[in-house]
Amino acid sequence: MLDISPGLMLWTLVNFAIFFFLLRKLAWKPMLTALKNRETKIQESLEGAERAQAEAERLIKENEAKLAEAQQKMMDLVRDGRAQAEAAIQKATEEAERIKVTKLEEARTEIEREKQAAMNQLRNEVSSLVIVATEKILRQQLDADKQRTLVESVLQDFARN
Repeated sequence: MLDISPGLMLWTLVNFAIFFFLLRKLAWKPMLTALKNRETKIQESLEGAERAQAEAERLIKENEAKLAEAQQKMMDLVRDGRAQAEAAIQKATEEAERIKVTKLEEARTEIEREKQAAMNQLRNEVSSLVIVATEKILRQQLDADKQRTLVESVLQDFARN
């Protein structure tokens, strides 16, 4: 068993050389080609993943910008809505104030007219009462024209006072 045989060794070396030659010719190049192809595919996949990640990051940033823009537009709309509401409230307040002033002026005018009418009616009644009283006092001593003149002068004095 421990005996070394030179013939066996030679044939083992020849077999190994043939096997190595065949392996190199038939299997080595296809294995290297397959490994290179696999390496290329892996590299392409990595580059594609990096491109996809860069695209995803770009889309995220773009979406964030759009979201910020939409929020800004919403805030502008809310601000505009508030301004319009405040303007409408201001306009309604001014309109109510104008109507109030108009109604007060109408009421004052009506009161003044009623006052004048009451004053005229009071003058007429006073003049009638004065005539009746004067008539009773004078008992037919004055005629109607003199009575009327006397009453009118009394009323003028009354109006001055």
